[in-house]
Amino acid sequence: MVRNRIHFLLLLLVFSVSSIFAQTDTQAIRKIDFRNFSYNTCFDEDQKTTRITKGKYQREIKDGDIKYSVYFEVRAVVYGDLDSDGNEEAVIDTICNSGGTGQFTDGLVYRMQNGKPVLIGNIGVGDRADGGLHEVKIVNGLLKVSRYGGHSGACCPDYIETSTHKLTGKGLVEIGKPVQSDYVSKDGDYATRRVRFARGTSSTLVKGTTKGQETYLIGAKAGQTMSLKITGTNANVDLQAPEGADIAQPKLNQPWSAKLPANGDYKLTISPPKGTATFTIEVSIK
Repeated sequence: MVRNRIHFLLLLLVFSVSSIFAQTDTQAIRKIDFRNFSYNTCFDEDQKTTRITKGKYQREIKDGDIKYSVYFEVRAVVYGDLDSDGNEEAVIDTICNSGGTGQFTDGLVYRMQNGKPVLIGNIGVGDRADGGLHEVKIVNGLLKVSRYGGHSGACCPDYIETSTHKLTGKGLVEIGKPVQSDYVSKDGDYATRRVRFARGTSSTLVKGTTKGQETYLIGAKAGQTMSLKITGTNANVDLQAPEGADIAQPKLNQPWSAKLPANGDYKLTISPPKGTATFTIEVSIK
């Protein structure tokens, strides 16, 4: 009886140890230190790599009388089983600067093969508001890629677009349609948002509260008519036209309308004199 019990316990121990090793093997890629690793960067020639230490690399380059710096950083490493084979892959969120204004981001996809990490693809390079990476994550075996987008050049994102991908034998395949959300540029209690109109409409409604300042960018053209109705409590209102053009000021809880003097973004700012401002903005452009 005692012998049977000991035999059972030994079998249980062997099973437990085997399970641990099996689980560890599926996550073998987590043992790779991708923050101390070699990558082909935006400033490397083809087939050459640069060794990254502690997630970062920077050096100064001299080209004649011109000096400039190049830079590379591993911003994040995310893990998950992207192809449902029971083994995890790793996606390395990177940013690279080759000496100019471009801040090139990409997601590098690695899997373990014969005990070594192998690059099997990438998400695609973006530059700030021109498709730059906002976030990369893996949820239930699917890769979620959020990118910046905008209408004012690479400097200034207006929205974030999130796409979903599955890793197949053909590489990363997009599933479904991308989803857009407003980009909020926030500095403490100060935020900037872009007002958007649904396709085929010329009016929209925005609600908010703030203890600091909320600025809304409203794109319009000279000669159009903008109508505003800003209702709320404890809110100061300020409207600035592009290029410093003169424009009448709207007032809280009073309808306002004006013919617009210039092309570009009109900046509508809501802020409380103290405490918290609560407001609703109805805006239309015709």
